Amino acid sequence: MVIFTERQQRELRALLESHAGLPLDDLASKVEISRRTLYRDIAAMRLALEEQGMVLVRDQKRCRLKGDVEARATLQAQLTNQHRTPSDNKLAPAIRRNLLAFRLLLMTDVQKIMALALDLGVSVGTVTADLAVLDQTFAPYEITIERVKSMGVVVVGDEQRRRELATGVLVSTLNEVNFVTDDPAAPRTTVGRVFARLYGLSQFQQCYQVVREVVQQALPEITDIQLIQTVGALFVTWQRVVADALLRDVSPPKISLKARGLTYQVLAKLRIELPANEVLFLSRYFELERPAWNVYIPTTAQEVNLSRAIMNFITAVGRDYEFDFHRDSEFVNRISHHIMGLMSRQVQLPEVHIATLDKVAARFPQLRASIVRRWRSAFPQFKLGNYECNLVLLHFASAYLDGDKELPLNVLIICENGLGTSQILAQRLRVAVPQVQEITAVGVAGVNTTTLDDYAVILSTVRLPSFPRDYMMVNPLLFDDEVARIQRRLHDYAARYRGRNDSRRQVKNARPLQQEHLAPREALKRMVAIANFTDDLFDHFKLVKLSQPTKTIGTLVDRVSACMPDSVVKDRGQLKEALVRRTRIAPIGIPGSSLALLHTASPVITRPLFWVIELAVPLEMPAMDGEAISVTRLMYMVAPAKVSGWQGHILGSISSLVVVDQEYLRCFMTGTTVEIKELLARRLLTECISLFEPAKL
Repeated sequence: MVIFTERQQRELRALLESHAGLPLDDLASKVEISRRTLYRDIAAMRLALEEQGMVLVRDQKRCRLKGDVEARATLQAQLTNQHRTPSDNKLAPAIRRNLLAFRLLLMTDVQKIMALALDLGVSVGTVTADLAVLDQTFAPYEITIERVKSMGVVVVGDEQRRRELATGVLVSTLNEVNFVTDDPAAPRTTVGRVFARLYGLSQFQQCYQVVREVVQQALPEITDIQLIQTVGALFVTWQRVVADALLRDVSPPKISLKARGLTYQVLAKLRIELPANEVLFLSRYFELERPAWNVYIPTTAQEVNLSRAIMNFITAVGRDYEFDFHRDSEFVNRISHHIMGLMSRQVQLPEVHIATLDKVAARFPQLRASIVRRWRSAFPQFKLGNYECNLVLLHFASAYLDGDKELPLNVLIICENGLGTSQILAQRLRVAVPQVQEITAVGVAGVNTTTLDDYAVILSTVRLPSFPRDYMMVNPLLFDDEVARIQRRLHDYAARYRGRNDSRRQVKNARPLQQEHLAPREALKRMVAIANFTDDLFDHFKLVKLSQPTKTIGTLVDRVSACMPDSVVKDRGQLKEALVRRTRIAPIGIPGSSLALLHTASPVITRPLFWVIELAVPLEMPAMDGEAISVTRLMYMVAPAKVSGWQGHILGSISSLVVVDQEYLRCFMTGTTVEIKELLARRLLTECISLFEPAKL
């Protein structure tokens, strides 16, 4: 059955109503189109109507349909059925072009445009327009669509590139096709029905069953997308060999013996014999490795829904705060684990006030407000307490400070195997988006060795379940609308992140330290006092290494108290009581680290002191979020019971920044004495400069 466009259907109905025909101007006016458009439609419909026993006659004044009663009735019924066809049976333009591209790439003989229109269930005009789009998208791959007069179209180009592109398009389309099933009676999507009509499912099922049997036995943790891309490559190769379109001079890549063995096992079970070049080409698709992304992988429907809600929550907070938190894959992993842990608890964490977390909350009021607001929408069933909210804020603030830095406009392209398609896609992207500075193309398995945070935008031709970074799905053909989306994403990224001031110094929307205004003489005295205070704090810093193991927090407190100089502590017993009391108020471990933060203010302390203490053996203790961590170092800070506002600000900046700044956290966890002192000096200098500003003095 020929498919006509909605406009063509209106034209034909008008002509069927009048046996004598209609003047051209009247027909164009009735359908509300121009006369030139009417001429094009008449030319496009003439051949299709002749195949149904109808003749479309046009002279200078009138247009009419000629045919017997039976032919007219058949055409009338066809138009009625098409008019009633539900819209959900129509193919999306991108999917339709994928199916058309795959058919042209797979077939060797000339394809009639009318036959393609019938296969896809669209009009000849739609296929003609799609071919014009594919002309442009095939060009970067050095593949052309040749028009053969009075016959149809045929694809011409390098065979290896042709197959790589066909495999990529097939894998992209198979996301919409339900052919990978053990139930032949299973309902199929519109795309699946079209695909089954074009190619049948017997060979697909055969390829799928054999590949699954062989590959999953050797690699039980292979992902579904890897399995599908291997099946797709096998099917494409099989079809092209049957069509006698063989590969010539395939360069021998580095292929493991395991991949070659899997290829031969599959071919043997299918009873297919292929030339050496074909086996060499196909073996590359059997070079499989499971991507070991260090992320939370949901296993139940409830966890999948929660994981999706977490991603939407991160996106919403980032939109409020004008920052792409998805850019930091480690953060996405940490916050996912944290929220999953919160949801799994039967009771909420106790409402306690920790000075360090309170300082973070005071420093990021707008970010905290966004978290509170977006949490209510994302997780209405779970009420977030103040303490739990500060813990969530801790993760976001850490990602913000660690990630707000200038990065180049680099793009990562992920394809099913990183072979020719991804490289050609990268070449096209360089031409279409010249502002990109560097493009890296890898296969799914190669993502494990790639630093995802080095890229402004990540593109993928396949779906990546549980992928730790935000990414854009693109078609291997890279249509113009996708290029436009990439350009907009890069433009937004550049406007948002490049050339900005270092927010470690000027935090977005942070509340400034409120200082009283001083007279010039008093301001000079305050400057001297600040300089002496920070210099003394820095001068007495130590990295203390304990020689004896500590099996409990109480033992650790005893050892730390014993190390204190007499000039700092007046009563060690009272100090121990204060430190133990602090550990009982709330956990002191820093989430996601091997570091704990122990501090107290007491009348028995004569002057502030800050040390880093390295334990002889790791000590397991709860972190602030309730999860157990293995602590190897302790940040230890004590101060007198009463300190001035600016003194408290300086001391608090050291402890609060270490829980939100990954650079500080890593240094305090693993750095040497020299490295820690250098970082500490930089921080103290920054605080001094901010306090020396006349407006604050």
